[in-house]
Amino acid sequence: MRYLLGFIRLWIFFLSGSAYIFVLGINSLLPGNRMRRSFKMRQHWAQRINGWLGVKITEVGQPPSGGYIYVANHRSYLDSAVVLKYVFASIVAKAETGNWPFVGWAIRLSYTVLIKRDDKTSRQHTREQVQRLMERGYSVIIFPEGTTFEGPGILNFRPGPFQIAENGQFPMVPVAIEYGLKEDAWVGADNFVGHFIRCFGKWRTHVTISFGPPLLPAPWEENHEKAVAWITAETLRLHGGYQKIL
Repeated sequence: MRYLLGFIRLWIFFLSGSAYIFVLGINSLLPGNRMRRSFKMRQHWAQRINGWLGVKITEVGQPPSGGYIYVANHRSYLDSAVVLKYVFASIVAKAETGNWPFVGWAIRLSYTVLIKRDDKTSRQHTREQVQRLMERGYSVIIFPEGTTFEGPGILNFRPGPFQIAENGQFPMVPVAIEYGLKEDAWVGADNFVGHFIRCFGKWRTHVTISFGPPLLPAPWEENHEKAVAWITAETLRLHGGYQKIL
């Protein structure tokens, strides 16, 4: 029964994703603010796909209004949809995701900022793109670990987002994401389809997202230390809460 439900939800994911990609393609041909429309479409899809996949999200705190750089720990490919349910924003993602079958089309059509982390020119271009988005009043979501991690706790946070915030005098918001089960994280050599079916073959996948106190513009080292400390403590607190329940 679990595998059947997982396959059904996989088809729901691909069918709804196909419709989303089609609408994004139409949007790319229309005049006006295509970027803003694509962000709205992506948020609309994210808000619905969580429910269709049986994801139960618990929200702690609320994101502030206005443009912020959101820095979050990274557990799974689902993280973006979890954050986007609450935050109207662009996302910084690894360049490889733009080449993924099917998913890559949606990533490219939705104005995702793609970065090659081992390429200095790409990193600089990403910083410029993030700065332009922030100057236009948009928020940006960044996962500074650079890869997924099952936890508990977090990996080292790269300094880039914090340096962008200091240079542009942009405020930041730390975000902690924790899943109910360690197996819900997507790490290592696990393939997408196999993990998807195991994860969403459960009736419910529990996720908690916690928004921390906004960080005002400051030297990047200071906000880096504050964000890492808060997210580390919060993920451990959320992990402990799930352990008691389960």
